[in-house]
Amino acid sequence: MDATLCGVDPVSGRPLVEGRKVTALTNREEAALERDALVPFLLQDRLEELGAEFEEAAEFTSHVVVHGSLITGQNMRSADEASRAFLTALASRCA
Repeated sequence: MDATLCGVDPVSGRPLVEGRKVTALTNREEAALERDALVPFLLQDRLEELGAEFEEAAEFTSHVVVHGSLITGQNMRSADEASRAFLTALASRCA
């Protein structure tokens, strides 16, 4: 997941993630990658500020959260699991 979901709905003006379960690179993972001082904000903090229900697993393990049609992965190790979740969601819509 990237910072794109930190935006607002153009119709309601409410944060896109408000009340939604999500995951992303955690603050601890950002620090371990020595990126925490390089980025303008920590994604976990921003998502929580916007009202998201942030879920995390152990650092650098695969973790995917599905909330309705929103599928988010915690980090780069979540790519395979997130892809499978996407394909499952797509198959259920096409059935």
